[in-house]
Amino acid sequence: MGSASLARVPRVQGVPILFGLRTVSAMASFDKSFAKLDALEGGYSNLKADKGGETYRGIARNFWPNWAGWAIVDRYRSAANFPACLNDDAGLGFLVYKFYRETFWLYDGVIVQELADKIFQTAVNGGPPEAHMLLQRALGVYVDGQFGPKTLAALNAANPTNLLKELGVRQAVFYAKVYAKNTAAYEQFLLGWMRRAFS
Repeated sequence: MGSASLARVPRVQGVPILFGLRTVSAMASFDKSFAKLDALEGGYSNLKADKGGETYRGIARNFWPNWAGWAIVDRYRSAANFPACLNDDAGLGFLVYKFYRETFWLYDGVIVQELADKIFQTAVNGGPPEAHMLLQRALGVYVDGQFGPKTLAALNAANPTNLLKELGVRQAVFYAKVYAKNTAAYEQFLLGWMRRAFS
């Protein structure tokens, strides 16, 4: 099929459809997903109600105490412009990028970027098994919390617009259940969680 013919092929979010299958013209980019995640996570915080405790760009010290970036954070703690100064340290920024790439990113094979963004963000915020189970239930495939080849194939075959809406609803329900377990502790986080669900 020539380029002129390909130009007339129906597309879903820019991905060409050939005989009911999407051609692999591009795959999801970690850099794009990370940029969106980073905007959601924000900078430094240390909220008493947050079980994660001290947190930098979404990395919670109580959950990830051995992250190499904490040594840099501690070195800046006495600075007059702490924590704003953390954002100027390129080495710390690289460690954040490396952490998310190595710990959470499994989605190079996903065709539609927005779906990779959504699953990645959910995996970071709720844990990979929970994110993958939400996805598998939305797809109607076997639920085991693993992002394997069958889940990937079903994901790439799904209607992306419909799936994004379904994932948003299921993510919101998940957050509502977490909130219901301790409304007083999670009140300040609920609005942000819902924004994530429908972002």
